[in-house]
Amino acid sequence: MSYVRWPSDPAELQLCVLADAAYAGGLLATPHRVANRPTTTRRIAIESPTLTSACHVAFVGRTSPAEHDRIFARLAGLSVLTITEDDPSCSAGGMFCLSIAGGQISFQVNLDAIARSGLRVHPSVLRLGQRRGVSP
Repeated sequence: MSYVRWPSDPAELQLCVLADAAYAGGLLATPHRVANRPTTTRRIAIESPTLTSACHVAFVGRTSPAEHDRIFARLAGLSVLTITEDDPSCSAGGMFCLSIAGGQISFQVNLDAIARSGLRVHPSVLRLGQRRGVSP
């Protein structure tokens, strides 16, 4: 999140956790600051109007294909950073797709989703995410 710039940079980031996100416990447990900005993290329902009106970041856990499609259809065209836990191909809407296997964490980047969002992501992060198997 600290390597992302929003079209109108918010003073406080709103991080929304959706669905069964196995690796979001640490995000929900304590207050965070990202790039010297306070960050509020909360769990919301997939159908919550907050998703499109007040979330700067959507951390999406395990969903059914239909739920996944609904989430990303609602976020289409919005400047919301999306991070997914359950998208191995990283082609179904998420911008950053986490892969957790054998105690290793890596991520992939969906350049098309980032380009359509209006967000600016530091080029080094994009390059790092394009190399498969590299841990952040």
